[in-house]
Amino acid sequence: MRACINNQQIRHHNKCVILELLYRQKRANKSTLARLAQISIPAVSNILQELESEKRVVNIDDESQTRGHSSGTWLIAPEGDWTLCLNVTPTSIECQVANACLSPKGEFEYLQIDAPTPQALLSEIEKCWHRHRKLWPGRTINLALAIHGQVDPVTDVSQTMPQAPWTTPVEVKYLLEEKLGIRVMVDNDCVMLALAEKWQNNSQERDFCVINVDYGIGSSFVINEQIYRGSLYGSGQIGHTIVNPDGVVCDCGRYGCLETVASL
Repeated sequence: MRACINNQQIRHHNKCVILELLYRQKRANKSTLARLAQISIPAVSNILQELESEKRVVNIDDESQTRGHSSGTWLIAPEGDWTLCLNVTPTSIECQVANACLSPKGEFEYLQIDAPTPQALLSEIEKCWHRHRKLWPGRTINLALAIHGQVDPVTDVSQTMPQAPWTTPVEVKYLLEEKLGIRVMVDNDCVMLALAEKWQNNSQERDFCVINVDYGIGSSFVINEQIYRGSLYGSGQIGHTIVNPDGVVCDCGRYGCLETVASL
């Protein structure tokens, strides 16, 4: 029984690896996937057949009749769910729709908003989603929210949002999923930048850091291809490193933080 469970875990892991490679490479044949994943071509064939039956990948060589489409090229199925990606602050929302292959659809938008309360901010997000759903009728459009400040990645709760006029946590994921009936993903804006760099950059660096300089300064670290969050999910808050103990007061309440002298 233990061996069966382990085999299932290995198969699930290999499926995730193949999907990750297809997202990064956009398209690849079986030999390329086997080489990059460091698993055998027969194993790749079985995984691709399973993913194809789940309608998660497609083969673009329609004339191939061999088992596993050995001569074909594979890619993520483009007809899967789309995602409305939002970069959210209390004063603005940046919008971009992406299809199942993570390719942009439609135009990038920048919207100025006035959100004096959490309810007002959620309302602006809902209006943005409804507008894009009308632009793409018949599509399932989920939400991915990049929110500045501290976000709990386990509960998807916005714990603190600097420059917002409120100080209470906001259950962003739960409230939006209940209201809209879709899947909602929430994380810190710098973490989302790091994930975008990981998935969209073909350099395949295993360790790197992204730095976001705006009205604040944030960062996110990727170590061994995984987001490093720290014990309190605040590992990237370099803007609140004190560089001048006698400096001006920061929004966080301390004096002389980096972002009081170096942010935009």
